[in-house]
Amino acid sequence: MRIEHKGTKISTCKHVYEPSEDTFLLMDSLRYLNIRPTDNILEIGTGTGIIALHAAKHAKQVTATDINSYALNCAKKNAELNNINNIEIIKSNLFANISKRYNIIIFNPPYLPQEKSETSDDIIDCAWNGGKDGRETTGKFLNLAPLYLKETGQILILDSSKSKYKKTLDTLRKKGFTVKIVKRMNLFFEELVVIKAKKCNYINYKKQKRHL
Repeated sequence: MRIEHKGTKISTCKHVYEPSEDTFLLMDSLRYLNIRPTDNILEIGTGTGIIALHAAKHAKQVTATDINSYALNCAKKNAELNNINNIEIIKSNLFANISKRYNIIIFNPPYLPQEKSETSDDIIDCAWNGGKDGRETTGKFLNLAPLYLKETGQILILDSSKSKYKKTLDTLRKKGFTVKIVKRMNLFFEELVVIKAKKCNYINYKKQKRHL
């Protein structure tokens, strides 16, 4: 199936998470990053590549990762479909194969709570299954992401009321980020939010700590 959003065209692929409300909410939030033509961007869990490809139109270089080999092939085909060359697509579990720092890191993590006994072997489950509390992957990401950000770098992450997104806000503040919810979407069973986090300078960090 062919999908187009904000001028970026993609073909969906078998065994790859199909863009949905959460994808488009995160994609629509890219404008809050004020991406510069000198920026290097990392997207974790790229899926079809639609967000990374849209970001690549405004940035110097984008690195898009996934643990799903089908997704990597899908993203490469969609890069060709959009004639985008400033994108590197690599296999990586979070930051396992990442060795440099970025101006911006984007992530739509698996955030739905799911008991281990309910899991299946379907590779596509990795795109939405966040473990028992929905925070298994998000927690690992938040611990590692600051190490891969340049000074005053930004994070754009999607989260859900089902996985208690306020914990994400609290964790980022404690790690010295200024945080803001830039987009919300209320569905009948959950609220989705997009959080923008920016590395603080020392003065702003001291001010923020007084409000924790």
